[in-house]
Amino acid sequence: MKVINNQKAGFTLLEMCLTLTLICGALVLGSHYQPQQFAGWAERMTINQFKENWDSSLNYSLTNHKSVTVSFHTQGNYVSFRSPPNTNPWYRFVYLPSTLRMRLKDSDLPATTISDGKIKKPQTIYFDNGKKTITLTTQMYWGHLNER
Repeated sequence: MKVINNQKAGFTLLEMCLTLTLICGALVLGSHYQPQQFAGWAERMTINQFKENWDSSLNYSLTNHKSVTVSFHTQGNYVSFRSPPNTNPWYRFVYLPSTLRMRLKDSDLPATTISDGKIKKPQTIYFDNGKKTITLTTQMYWGHLNER
């Protein structure tokens, strides 16, 4: 009588279930910290968006010889960049995530004006998330933002 041996190496059903359980457990434990990381990314992207819109305002003001008003709406938690309402208005908005708060050093000046790519009075803007504060300051007569 001839014996045929057709056994192939591989995972059994029990081994496959155990492997899937370990992989799924690692994914669930790793995803516990994901919302905190996403909040940090959203805050960083918002600050970068603010800086890009600030630079765009400087460029628009310089090339079109128009002023741009930057209004800081601390109650609504957003910033607006607007040119005077002419035939071709220019405007941008930056909405802050709920975890990020904005405050100004001079709270009596809720807006600043960029004209011909320059700022006549320096402004200090604080972005605070409760753990870390990012400070942006403008350079007088140049308008460039410095981050500290």
